[in-house]
Amino acid sequence: NVILTYFENKRDLRFAGTGEKKKKVLSESEKKLGMELLCDKNVFDTILSHARKLGYAGQEENVLILFIVGISRFQKEPLSIYLTGESSSGKTAIVRLLEKMTLEEDIWKANSISPEVLYYVEEKKYKGKIFLMGESTHDEKVEGIVRQMQSDGEIAKLVTQKNEQSGAMNAEYIQKKVQMSFIITTTKVGINPENLSRCLVLTLDEDKHQISEAQAMIGLKHSFEKEKAHVEEELIIKQHYAAQYLLEPVKVFNIFGKLTRFPSSRPTMKRAFDHFLYFIDSICYFRQKQKPWVTRNIPGSDKKVRGKKCDMFDYEVAYRLYVQRVLKRTGLTEIASGTRGVYEKIRQMVRKEAEKK
Repeated sequence: NVILTYFENKRDLRFAGTGEKKKKVLSESEKKLGMELLCDKNVFDTILSHARKLGYAGQEENVLILFIVGISRFQKEPLSIYLTGESSSGKTAIVRLLEKMTLEEDIWKANSISPEVLYYVEEKKYKGKIFLMGESTHDEKVEGIVRQMQSDGEIAKLVTQKNEQSGAMNAEYIQKKVQMSFIITTTKVGINPENLSRCLVLTLDEDKHQISEAQAMIGLKHSFEKEKAHVEEELIIKQHYAAQYLLEPVKVFNIFGKLTRFPSSRPTMKRAFDHFLYFIDSICYFRQKQKPWVTRNIPGSDKKVRGKKCDMFDYEVAYRLYVQRVLKRTGLTEIASGTRGVYEKIRQMVRKEAEKK
């Protein structure tokens, strides 16, 4: 136990002390490449094209949802997501795709985590990051801490520390601000309701067409054409890195909170509405280079704030992806799409038997 504790502490210290890279200075050619993506009027179609060239086939709506959740890390309250599905349903592949299109220094990934280490990470390392949590990191204590980070935007704990000089035991309050997006993958059918309410939930269902597309991609990896694909892949990754370096911290003005009628049948819809508005914010933030600056007066003050305004394009993309895909498949019923599929099959079978009898 002593040896195990020693090596666990060494691992945790290494995890907590992961250094941040200095912000890269882009060359003119890199700036041009990044701006091409950020100013692209059909940017989300381009991202889907990039996904295919990076070796990912199918599940186009899921690709865009995950990408936008990743971009939300730059917002005050980032979105988080649960990716559910059977083994070999594509969870690992879609997460790897997101990794390829995200700055390396903005990705957190660990095969195992000690809950205590999360309290000792430097606060600056909690800002604007994506935490990829696989099946092996699922733990009641870790998930409890993650829920606090998501709900409160901070991590806090009162601990006992020994004074090295006097030997006296003192209470110390640890508190860190957190701005992270959590991408959590699981094969579990039942997810803790407390976790569900804080995350978007995506169920990955691969049909025959998607499996056949994925097989074609696998075939390409073993052909001579992979050399050409590798060059193209490097250029795409370089473009996404440059684009994310060029994104500026901007205030987002979202008028749709006042204009949107949202389902109110259950308490969970309160948080779902919040998620929907942040989804719109994240799309607007990513499209900031396509929008003019807007100045707003702060009520009751002479101060003014500059920012970018959400438009109908942002709203329509958010509606199609969040409401039509995420909310209708999980949020309105809290029943996974696979379970509903089985239910429909049973209904069809009963109808046939009823007609016979």
